[in-house]
Amino acid sequence: MGKKVLALVMLCFAASSVRSDALARLKPDKLEAVHQAVLALRSKWHKLPQAGPYKDYRANLHVHSSLSHDSRGTIEEIVAAAKKVGTSVLMFTEHPADHYDYFRDGHRGRKDGVLLIPGAETQGFLAFPKQSLRGLKAGSPQEFSDLVRRGNGLTFLSHLEERMDWEIRGLTGTEIYNTHADFKDEKNLHTALRKPLWLLSVVDLFRKYPQEAFSALQDYPVDYLKRWDQLCEKAPLTGIAANDSHQNVGVVIRMIDKDKARFEDALGKSRFELPLAALEAASISSKGKKPAMFSSRPG
Repeated sequence: MGKKVLALVMLCFAASSVRSDALARLKPDKLEAVHQAVLALRSKWHKLPQAGPYKDYRANLHVHSSLSHDSRGTIEEIVAAAKKVGTSVLMFTEHPADHYDYFRDGHRGRKDGVLLIPGAETQGFLAFPKQSLRGLKAGSPQEFSDLVRRGNGLTFLSHLEERMDWEIRGLTGTEIYNTHADFKDEKNLHTALRKPLWLLSVVDLFRKYPQEAFSALQDYPVDYLKRWDQLCEKAPLTGIAANDSHQNVGVVIRMIDKDKARFEDALGKSRFELPLAALEAASISSKGKKPAMFSSRPG
């Protein structure tokens, strides 16, 4: 990495270490500035020659599909998205439920060139066992981790903000970032997301700056990294960044009357209703294209 690129990266880390507000970043000038900064950094990238016998693979270690109660993503959609961004490995972390076994029924093998590995987000961990755990009992977090690890499975601490005092022996690693955790403290954004007219006002921003807009909530994970350092003083742990990917982001606008529309979240829960005239005035779609964060359906 060249000195200029290193300086730019360090500047970004220094700036992001001061917690700022996601809502304030969702402005055209700020999103354009981020977009230009990304382009500038990308222009300085240099591909390094491969050293040694190992190869680099892009993987996502925290993914939910429609098997989880809070996601609607099909395996076809998820694999297509992975291929689009060059991800070669998807390690699924489904929410366990009585009607299925996340290990036996989970996504596994290769699909369209992408390796699928079944696992679960459960009991405070991202767990990737080597066999089904259905019917096996583990009373404490330590016992559960031991159960997975005894079979050569992997366990990573998840959502550290909820368990900063956990001391688990024999872990594989821990999250050092989690998108959902980062979203939790964005109180102003939470308030704005409950306002239909604000949602309509930012459609074009999400369409023009999809990555920059969704990245606006990201802050430097000071608490996660501090805890990782503390844990690594006792045993080496692999740090992983968790997308915490679900297909549950977005808004569906359902026409429920000739002059009224209902806003639903991506899981179908009703959020609020709005006169149809307000939607028409906001011009939520242009040139026949649906906005990136919205879809409309008949009632």
